[in-house]
This record gives sequence, C-alpha cells and structure tokens, in this order.
Amino acid sequence: MHFIKLAQSLPKFFSIKDVQSVLDIQADSARVLCARYAKKKIFLRIKRDLYVFKEVFLHLERADLLKLSGLIQEKTYLSFATALAQHRVLPGLAHHIEAVSFTRSLEKQVGHLTWKYHHLPKKLFFSYHKEGELTIATPEKALLDLLYLYSLGRYYVDLKRINLEALSFEKLLDLSRRFPLRTQKLLGRLYARSKKFKHND
Repeated sequence: MHFIKLAQSLPKFFSIKDVQSVLDIQADSARVLCARYAKKKIFLRIKRDLYVFKEVFLHLERADLLKLSGLIQEKTYLSFATALAQHRVLPGLAHHIEAVSFTRSLEKQVGHLTWKYHHLPKKLFFSYHKEGELTIATPEKALLDLLYLYSLGRYYVDLKRINLEALSFEKLLDLSRRFPLRTQKLLGRLYARSKKFKHND
C-alpha cells in the first residue's frame, strides 16, 4: 500500500520529508521506511536524505542524470569529456559523469553509474554557465580542464577523438593563458598534430 502511494505521489528525486508528507507519518517512521526500502533496493540512496526509485533511475533521461551531478554535490559544473560530449565535440557517452568541484574531489556511485568530481585550483573556476537546469563549462573550457588534468597524468582520453573543428581556436588560446604552461604546450601539440594529419590526408 505504501509502495503504490509513494510511487504515484513522490517527485522524481525525493527526501525523507517528502515521504513523510505523502504518507502523513512521523519523521522517524519515514526515515525507517526509507532505510528499509533502500536496503531492499526499492529506493536508491543518492546521498544523505535524497532518494530515487530504482526503477525510475534505470529509465532516467540523460538530462536527468546530468542534473543529478549538481544534486549529489553542490557548487559544481559539468566539464571534461562529459561536457565535450554534451556540446557534441566528443562522440559517445561514458559510463560516468564528470564535473569540476569548488570544494573537493569525490567519486560517487549510484546504481550502475559513477559521478566523478575533480577539484581544480580556484583560479581555474571560470567560463561556465547555466543551460536550463545544468551548470556546464563552455566547450573550450571543458577541453582545457581536461588537458590540465591530462598533463598532470590524472586523466586519460583518446585526444584524437576530439573534434577540434567544433571549437574556437581563438577562445581556446585566450582561455589557455590562465592555465599552467604545461597545459598550454599540450594544447599546442594537439593542434599541431591535428594540422599535420590533415595536411597528410
């Protein structure tokens, strides 16, 4: 009985207070119910006091999965390969979602997906914006964030798969001045190699 009522009335992502309100029960009872349903895998626990029905999670659209990145950890913006894929600069979708964190690095698994948060130096927090409910890096900034970690040996992606023609070299050059020299050199090598291959073709 509880299951049907909750399934019909709860929002997509919900709290203990939401359960309490729908069932008109005490907070402690709602907390126990959430814990029990999470143990039975009826609910998936996203983080403290945030849940989703497992069946709902399995059928979430890509936009909702991206939205979750800001719910799991606040003060973040989507970047790296995730943002490049969203901007159609990098083909394919990974089995994890990546963001820049203003506070700390974190890896969080919910169901079959993993959210990865990379903390960058404060001086690199720029060139991101809101797109609907998402906070996301511009395509040029997403590439530079990626190259920054790549240059430190903390990230790997096949750089040949990145569609450099979809990016503004002028914007990249301007933004790259705020990154360390090793990131700027890696960007230069990436473009030099791209032009070399195009010339050979």
